[in-house]
Amino acid sequence: MCGVVYDGGNTLFTPDGKHLISPVGQRVTVFDLTNESSATLSVQMKSKVAFVAVNPSGSLLFIVDDAGRAQLASLLTYASLSFLNFSEPVTAPPRFSPDGVTLAVAVGRKLEVWRVPDFAGENRQFAPWHLITRIVQHQALITNLEWSGVDIGMGHVRRGFIGRWIATVSDDLSCRVFKIEYRADRARALNQVSISKEA
Repeated sequence: MCGVVYDGGNTLFTPDGKHLISPVGQRVTVFDLTNESSATLSVQMKSKVAFVAVNPSGSLLFIVDDAGRAQLASLLTYASLSFLNFSEPVTAPPRFSPDGVTLAVAVGRKLEVWRVPDFAGENRQFAPWHLITRIVQHQALITNLEWSGVDIGMGHVRRGFIGRWIATVSDDLSCRVFKIEYRADRARALNQVSISKEA
């Protein structure tokens, strides 16, 4: 693809549609579609890249290899910012929430929601990743997941909460929808509601 050897993994466009991001073995290449050029990130994984995800602002790239090791990289400087290791391989493309504050990751049968590090803010930490919640409801591997759009009702505005829905599908032929609520200053799970539909 685009003159290089494509060896699996998901490809995606940046939010502005001007760049295409593709795994190439243990590295990731960014194709500039406007200027017809490409650049390979200096970040190198220990095994083949399985999934990549870009945050809504297009500034951060989350890279996961097929062994469950992950790195967060900057799409502005192409430098590695942080590391994260999962207990088992990731089974579906990770997804940033619509506001870019959290990241949902399918780790086998588990859905994990993480607070994304804020390197530009004032709350920088030595261990920037914070696990908000871990949900185990499926009987088989999760194969896909998706966030709903940002939905802020008047009740949520008055209480200071933001609601999020995450849909997951699995090899157990079920689809489940989880409601995750968190207060932005605390970033923790407050409520979960699941709906299952057997296929």
